[in-house]
Amino acid sequence: MAQRRAQDPTLRPSPIADPATVRVAFEYLACATFWLLVGTAAGLLDALKLNWPDIFAVPWLSFGRVRPVHTNTVFWGWSSMALVGLALYVVASTSRAPCGARRSRASR
Repeated sequence: MAQRRAQDPTLRPSPIADPATVRVAFEYLACATFWLLVGTAAGLLDALKLNWPDIFAVPWLSFGRVRPVHTNTVFWGWSSMALVGLALYVVASTSRAPCGARRSRASR
């Protein structure tokens, strides 16, 4: 039964990938990667400040101020953008429905 389902032509992915949707999804993932790097740098600074509190003697780089920057950057910057980008990519590639612009051109 599994072999019959694998050879069913209706269950295969769409041969035409909408380049605009793929581009938007990858732009979301690129921005998410940027925020992941920023959040990781803030987390590294947090770890340094937790172990050596006097490493940077600047008041606005205290552990209590950098920790929320790290958590908010990773949560809102990385995870939310990565989930939206992946959702756009997965929905576009599994729905087998053309983009709205392509559909309107085809119906003319």
